[in-house]
Amino acid sequence: MGGGSAVIRPGAASLAHHGCLFLDEAPEFCRDVLDALRQPLESGEVVIARSGLTARFPARFTLVLAANPCPCARAAAARSACSCSPAVRRRYLARLSGPLLDRVDVKVEFLPVGRAELLSDRRLTEPTAAVAERVRRARRRAAIRLSGTPWRLNAEIPGSELRKRYLPAASALSPLERAMDLGPPAGGQGDQLCAGPVARSGHMSLASGHERLARAALSFVAEPGDLVLGELLRSRSPAELVAVLSGHGDPRAAGPAGHRGSLAAARAMERWRARLDQIPTPARLAAWERSGIRLVCPGEPEWPTQLDTLGNAAPIVLWLRGASDLRYACLHSVSLVGARASTAYGAHVCTEMAAALAERGFTVVSGGAYGIDACAHRGALAASGLTIAVLASGLSYGYPKGHHELFAAIAARGAVVSECPPDRAPTRPGFLVRNRLIAALSRGTVVVEAALRSGALSTAKHARELCRPLMAVPGPVTSEQSAGCHELIREWGAVCVTGAAQVLEHVCPLGEEPQQQRLGPAVPRDALDEVTTAVLAAVPLRGGRGPATIAALAGADLDTALRCLGLLAAAGHIERCEQGWRARKLG
Repeated sequence: MGGGSAVIRPGAASLAHHGCLFLDEAPEFCRDVLDALRQPLESGEVVIARSGLTARFPARFTLVLAANPCPCARAAAARSACSCSPAVRRRYLARLSGPLLDRVDVKVEFLPVGRAELLSDRRLTEPTAAVAERVRRARRRAAIRLSGTPWRLNAEIPGSELRKRYLPAASALSPLERAMDLGPPAGGQGDQLCAGPVARSGHMSLASGHERLARAALSFVAEPGDLVLGELLRSRSPAELVAVLSGHGDPRAAGPAGHRGSLAAARAMERWRARLDQIPTPARLAAWERSGIRLVCPGEPEWPTQLDTLGNAAPIVLWLRGASDLRYACLHSVSLVGARASTAYGAHVCTEMAAALAERGFTVVSGGAYGIDACAHRGALAASGLTIAVLASGLSYGYPKGHHELFAAIAARGAVVSECPPDRAPTRPGFLVRNRLIAALSRGTVVVEAALRSGALSTAKHARELCRPLMAVPGPVTSEQSAGCHELIREWGAVCVTGAAQVLEHVCPLGEEPQQQRLGPAVPRDALDEVTTAVLAAVPLRGGRGPATIAALAGADLDTALRCLGLLAAAGHIERCEQGWRARKLG
């Protein structure tokens, strides 16, 4: 089907069952249509729920997306021929949501073929009948190979049986083995990829060892979000640019594709050459790796593909420390940002909202600063959820210094991220540049509390430019720290939200409903006797508390407290946890 040219009819996904669903010009499709594909990609079926009826249709297929780099489709051939502005290109590619792209395991880039080349070299063309015949022969071979088994297709074979019975040739598996060395593909689909190795399809988007080192070197000499560097990397490899900077490559390799921007590129090259002495030695990189800092490059399995919507401003590399996989953690994420000089009102609202989002399985993204950022991280950690801190400094520098213990707690469960080298101190412009990553990593951005000149408004600006949901929490009309939120609602079209449930209404994709409120306890609180009520009051809402401590706080003996705890648990008021007992969330 072609985007913008074909009528999408009901049942198209089911017709692709046990086959391939090919979407040409994918960004031209309606956003709702693309988001609806996520359900069959995850569960292998389409579920349609109506009043009194739920129908399930099988839809286990391989999805192939084809997209031009811009609406005019000329950017890949010659930048000078493209008439689209950078903002237009970003909005065009942003139609492909990050969560959908995160389910793409293999990405292949094709250069355009000219009309003269296409007509002169007939070997490049293949009739449709020939392709159909190859598919039929492959299906016949698969039917013979899988006869006597419960499987019909290679992708249905379990990984253990695949490696034992049908292991492909080593030459076909070598590119996939390199991918597995860098980390698991999206959704752990390594066995399915091995079932159908890609041959003669160009290069996969995996960073080689030389490219990783080159990108690491460029992160030391160039500023984060450098648009000139992003423009050069569209047509030149990182290794070529590093070779030119060090004087070992062809200087023409570093020039832009056209005359436009050549002066800016020349000035940038001189600026970067002056910083070559800042590039660390391999021993220094190895020391950072031993300390728990890892490098993630574009195209690698852990790279969040939603960052590609930043265009030329996308980071060239990310430095990470933490136990979580960044790409997986960002699949369901919300950024909470706000003022450093937060009020008690803002801190309370942010902590409660972050904890509620974490309890519903969403990752909380923020900037690790004082005030609202710290409340967002601590709220997610209190609910035993995932949180990501995007720093404006290097990971070893860890600004602000007062949050050393907080960053350690975040890394133990989530991840601390920066595009700056590990020992780089923050700069004043760096905080504003960093904010684009906070907006790009998450599904939506919530400004909890911000003054009119707060840096959190720059995060809101980036979220709006990326076409991500923008939300703001209202505050007292007399508070200057909420004036920025009120302006976002009044002038920018931000959605007014007061709790996690309203946030989820705007960030949950089509077909995924926010979790419904839990049923109340079987016995209402008003019906409890005096001693049981005192025991319930001594049970914390978060964390946990042991029976002896609860008995002491309630003024009851241990046997009475244990009896009351059992009754409260049976009634649905409390639940067990690692620390003992805690109150159940009722909403």
